[in-house]
Amino acid sequence: MVAVTAEAGSRCHISKEENRKWLKEVFIAKTNCEISQEIFFTLSECFNRDIQKAKSEQFEIQRQLTQLNTKAERAKKFIKTLDKITEICDNDIKEKFIHSLVERIEVHERAVKGSRTQPNVDIHFIGVGVVDFL
Repeated sequence: MVAVTAEAGSRCHISKEENRKWLKEVFIAKTNCEISQEIFFTLSECFNRDIQKAKSEQFEIQRQLTQLNTKAERAKKFIKTLDKITEICDNDIKEKFIHSLVERIEVHERAVKGSRTQPNVDIHFIGVGVVDFL
């Protein structure tokens, strides 16, 4: 059994496995009166902070994932619609049609000035934004 000391209270950010191990050891130590009430509460506060932090991080990640999935679906529908429309158009109409959908084009500086690499170009479509997989 790892000795539970006041220093353990400062270990608020540890892995899930370590949390389980420490929680078990703290409970046993508290039950056997091997640690003070103060250390026990300090450790409990750390565990509770870690749990709350993990929950808020999980919520934020889920929110971001939902946003990305929505954007991906919109982009897929946009591409599918473009494919259908451009199949039936002649080249002159296709060109005018595509131009009418572009909101703006951003040409970024090269990563290394003076290099011969192509700069990154982002094409922003109206109502969709940048479609990365074009």
